[in-house]
Amino acid sequence: MEEVTFPQIEEQPVSWGYYRDLHDADRYKAIIDRDTGKLFSIVSKDYKLIRHEEAVDEIEELTGKSREIG
Repeated sequence: MEEVTFPQIEEQPVSWGYYRDLHDADRYKAIIDRDTGKLFSIVSKDYKLIRHEEAVDEIEELTGKSREIG
């Protein structure tokens, strides 16, 4: 199986407004690619961040246990 490289994601605070009138969006956070700065999404602070690697590993483990799928 080919090695897949996932982006290095991180959470950052969100603000809105203009230079002198900047306000924190206290209930939201940004999900970005740490290396490129690319914005993936702005989500509620209640949103639980799950890394792609964790999700893929869990799916691979579950499908490997199934005779029909694995």
